[in-house]
This record gives sequence, structure tokens and C-alpha cells, in this order.
Amino acid sequence: MKNIIPVSEGFSDTGLPDMKYYAFDWDDNVVHMPTEIMLQNSDGDEIGMSTEDFAEYRGVIGKEPFDYKGQEITGYAEDPFRNFRTDGDSQFLKDINSAKLGPAWEDFKEAINNGSIFAIITARGHNPFTLRKAVNQKLINEQLAIGFHKPIDIHQGSHTMMHDHDDFEDDSDYEIYEEEPHTDGGDEMQMVKQNLFQLSVYAAKLHDMMEEGHDVEEWVQEKIVEATSKISDVYHYLEYETFKKSR
Repeated sequence: MKNIIPVSEGFSDTGLPDMKYYAFDWDDNVVHMPTEIMLQNSDGDEIGMSTEDFAEYRGVIGKEPFDYKGQEITGYAEDPFRNFRTDGDSQFLKDINSAKLGPAWEDFKEAINNGSIFAIITARGHNPFTLRKAVNQKLINEQLAIGFHKPIDIHQGSHTMMHDHDDFEDDSDYEIYEEEPHTDGGDEMQMVKQNLFQLSVYAAKLHDMMEEGHDVEEWVQEKIVEATSKISDVYHYLEYETFKKSR
């Protein structure tokens, strides 16, 4: 019989976060961002469309002209999603100040106040550190009087998690950022430790899911072997470096 581990919100008596994991879709769920997709009207001028409206019209854009707020839209403008990538990082930080709270905001706030581990799922291509700064900024604006003391887990543009977002046309649109952001050692170590913590949680869950006599597909076995090998390489490297310093 397996031991039953009680799960509670927030942190345990030992100071470790609980084992619950939350995932929040950013646009039109946590907040309603004013960031616009750029379209073109019959005069060749650019017309901005909100993400909420885009969800309604996306199926007809570029296929046939249609009326949108008194403008005849003929298709996409050049680089229509530029405000949703690294080029739009500065605009994103401005937009967050006027963003309206979405239906998932209260749950999002509760997860943060309870110290729970969470992820933000988004099809945006902003620098993850820009997303983190923007979320922290929004929390301050909403007078929650708290900030992030651990990195946010950002899931961007994943084919698996974002299969309902087909506004990107090729794999190049899924790049998170081109340059490594400048961070101090503390931030880097926090991110490494959070990734290792999540790795341990997933490994434990996978271990419990595997039953004796159960057929495991070949690709699953290969992924597990590959992950084990990579973690082993890192462990033995750091073990040797620690040994050299102790001499």
C-alpha cells in the first residue's frame, strides 16, 4: 500500500513548497492585454486588433475582406505579431499597466500568495525575464505588496501546450529569445534549483506511474535514458569540481 502524502497550500513546516502545480494562460485569462495584432485595411493602412477579437476573426483574415470597426480589413499587415515577440518587449511592459484583470486573476493571485509553484503558458515570444518583470509590475500596481522571490516557470509557444494557437506560421516563430539576458548569480541559481525541484517531482510521479509488467513504448524509454544520462553527466562534473576545490 502506498503512503498517502497530505498536500496543503503554501509551504510545509520544513519550508518547502507544496506539491501542487498550477498553470495559467496569460492572455484573456489572467489579464486582458491591450497588445494588438496588426492588420491591413483596403487603403493599405495598419489597423490594430485585440487578441479577444482576433480569436473571433482569425478564421477569415486574409481569406476575404470584412468589416472591423468601420474599416474594411483585407489581410495581415507586415509582421503582424511583432508586438508579441522580443521586438515588442518594451511595449509589453507598457501594456501591462493598462491591462484589465481576467477571469483567472483571483486564482492566479491566490497561487502566488500561497507560495505555490506555477507556470504561465503563453504563445508570446517575449524574453522570459521581461514576462517576469511585467507580472511583478502588475502585482505591485494591484497593491498586493508582494514580489517574486523565485523564478517564474514560463512555457512559450510549445506545439504540445499551445496547439490551439495557430497564428505562428513556422518553427522560427517559436524562439523564446535570441540573447541570454544578464542576470546575477543568485537569479541563475534560483532557476537551476527550481528546475531540479520540478525534475525530482516529475521523476517521482513517473516512477509511481510505471507498473510491473506494463509495456513502455520505445521512445519513452529512450527519453528517460537520455534524461538520466544528461543529469548523470552534470552530477559527476560538479562532483569532480567540488573534489578539486577541496584538495
